[in-house]
Amino acid sequence: MRKPEILRINVENFLQTHNFDLYIGNPFSAKFFPANSATLILTRSKYSDLPGFDKILKNKGSNILAFGAGSVFDPAKYIASVTNSHLTVIPSALSVNSFATHRSSFFNNDGKKSIDVAPPDLVVLDFELLQSAGILNVLGIVELASTATAVVDWDLAIKKGVERSNRDIRKRSQILIHKTFSLLEKVGDISENLEELFEGLLESGMLTQAYGNGRPVSGSEHILSSYIENHVECAHGAALYIGILIVAELQRLHGRTTKETAILADYLWKNELIKKYIRNQFDKNSIIRILTAEHSPKQKHTIIDECSTRTLRLTTRKICDSLF
Repeated sequence: MRKPEILRINVENFLQTHNFDLYIGNPFSAKFFPANSATLILTRSKYSDLPGFDKILKNKGSNILAFGAGSVFDPAKYIASVTNSHLTVIPSALSVNSFATHRSSFFNNDGKKSIDVAPPDLVVLDFELLQSAGILNVLGIVELASTATAVVDWDLAIKKGVERSNRDIRKRSQILIHKTFSLLEKVGDISENLEELFEGLLESGMLTQAYGNGRPVSGSEHILSSYIENHVECAHGAALYIGILIVAELQRLHGRTTKETAILADYLWKNELIKKYIRNQFDKNSIIRILTAEHSPKQKHTIIDECSTRTLRLTTRKICDSLF
């Protein structure tokens, strides 16, 4: 387990005083990169892209900069791992926990495939830059909220005998859930609470490292969000919001809901800022079609495995009718 070093500094000042062998970013962050530098601009990466990533850097032990969010960090972590390179990441929004995990996820068939990689060595935080991310930071709270439904799925997998329990990690997950309550109460002022959000996402990433995979913080809500993200280009947290609401209802129907899950679902339902964003991002019929289609079986056991196809489809329609 490795916790990244944290450096709080203005991004432009940092880039003026540090040079890298490879700059990885998206169309937004690319404008910060030095002219004539070696760059890789990404938006969506597939598992089938990995052989190409293997050839990006010829020299081992290079210095890599990744500037963006999960779609940039995941391939950057892979490239850094296969080349034994030092990786610095600069979040352009606090929307995912990938800056602190040892896992990278790539689109594969109708879902995502996650693999082990090395976590970043250094995280550069520019809170002035992060304040401009707006709703994307709010979606970082949604990422944290998924811990509540994920813990229920984790318990189901433990009872099934396909996952192991861990008292310390379970305790830390519960603490993270309750800290998420606090952040949900501050959604309207999230730009003033970015340090708290960062610490939550950092802990989420460290929990993933401590357990060995994402089970304590990622469950069936992430499976459903991956289906959406495969068909609709959107922020991870936007698709995850829909996944959490559907899974929370499935868990309730099967008598598996917890006090924490019920509270978080209530927070998410009542938040008009997030709901307005979701309605502008997605078409209801498209989401229903995506989530009620046949999908390949997933490796991890979740509430989806304990409900019928009919229940999943009816619940999906019910949630989408209420949301849209």
